[in-house]
Amino acid sequence: MERRVLPIVALGVLLCSAVPFGVVTAAESNVAIANVTATPDQPAPDEQFTVETTITNAQNSEAFDVERVTVETNKGVTKAIINDPGTIPVGASMTVPLTMSLGSTGSQSLRVEVEGESASGTQRELRYPLSVIVRRGGPQLEMGVGKAAVNAPTPVEVTVSNGEQEAIRNLDVRLKGESFDTDGARRINATLDSGSERTFTLKPTPTTVGMHNLTAVFRFTTPSGENRVVRETRTVDVQRLRQDVSVSARVEQVNGSTTLPVKVQNFGNAPLAGVVVSARDDETTLGRESAGTIEPNGSKIVQLPMEKVSGEEIDVTATYLLGDQRRSEDTTVAYDALPGSLDLTGTAFERDSDVYRITGSASNLGLTDVDGAIVSVQSADGVTPRGPSKEYFIGTVEASDFVTFELTAALEANTTAIPIDVSYLVDGERVNKTVLVERDVSSTEPVARQNNSNDGSGGLLVPAIVTLVVLALIAVSAVIFVRRYNDGD
Repeated sequence: MERRVLPIVALGVLLCSAVPFGVVTAAESNVAIANVTATPDQPAPDEQFTVETTITNAQNSEAFDVERVTVETNKGVTKAIINDPGTIPVGASMTVPLTMSLGSTGSQSLRVEVEGESASGTQRELRYPLSVIVRRGGPQLEMGVGKAAVNAPTPVEVTVSNGEQEAIRNLDVRLKGESFDTDGARRINATLDSGSERTFTLKPTPTTVGMHNLTAVFRFTTPSGENRVVRETRTVDVQRLRQDVSVSARVEQVNGSTTLPVKVQNFGNAPLAGVVVSARDDETTLGRESAGTIEPNGSKIVQLPMEKVSGEEIDVTATYLLGDQRRSEDTTVAYDALPGSLDLTGTAFERDSDVYRITGSASNLGLTDVDGAIVSVQSADGVTPRGPSKEYFIGTVEASDFVTFELTAALEANTTAIPIDVSYLVDGERVNKTVLVERDVSSTEPVARQNNSNDGSGGLLVPAIVTLVVLALIAVSAVIFVRRYNDGD
């Protein structure tokens, strides 16, 4: 009897060992990450894309509670996370979407981690590798920030470009920053064609001094109807507002006309907005001109009329908006009612072989002297400067006076106008102009006489000899007549 019991016990042990005691463990091992996808599969830098993770639970498993799904880089940097997305029943699956973006182009290695607990209380952790290629191109955003000063609008240029194969639409560009007043710093546009770019100029106003972040936000709709956002941030050095404006003006003579150019220079660190330049003569306003906006380290020149000037001084004022205040800068310009001005008068032509002598007067029609006056023949069609007097130095011509000059040039027969350059100094400024001297080709110019005598008396020698010969003949005839008369007596 005892011998039979032992084999039976051994048989019982063998049968018990064949029973599948690892059913729970085997069921838990059937929870797995079936698939991970990225949409779009090749996003652009900083473009939002979705990572979808599909988790399956086998039929012979127990329910699995998903506690957390995470997308990380290989260095452990979390890019997206979701907590408690739900429970997966037996034989079911769950797809968990996560939205994220990547800033660098090229192939990016990521991993998806799923943490959860089975119905029996066993903790599980699953991992799945993911590779995402961040492509170049796509809509891009660039931002350039000018000099920034507190309480002054700061010019910011935002350039958007479309690297997609089709046009994007619903463009919305705006600026955001805690230390900036960005009201009105927004632009909207309908479409941007493929391969095109567009620059928007926005003007936020810094409210505090220091280093502050300013972000450009570019929203648009893709050809597929997806709404996307691209951002770019710059750190802006906001300084205290510094005013440094210069206004200069001087009366100028240009081709015989009097002008008053006024130059406004901005040496400060903020734009001058709404610049208006005006000039007054005593109580009379001579003119006002707008110069628009002058950026830091910039300048503009405006021309003011001079027809109504009667005094000896002109007051010039530039008004402008700097920050939130209206300010002005002044200067005074001395003015001569009729400054010195040379003109050519009394011109005449005289031919000497193939060279013409041009004579005349350089007349000062103004009320101040002119200095360093020079006249010269200018080359032109039918006109060739020729020595000995291609250029003539006149020197000083006093007010309301004149100085004669003589020039020489070779002229073709049908040449009717000879250009003469006139250059002189008035009030320390050199004036250059060209005067066309008219020539009447229908009349005959006088010809210079050829004198062979050094003392100038050669022209009287021949008549004198003739006269002496005639007188001698008369005397001889008289003597002969007297002798014959006496012989006859």
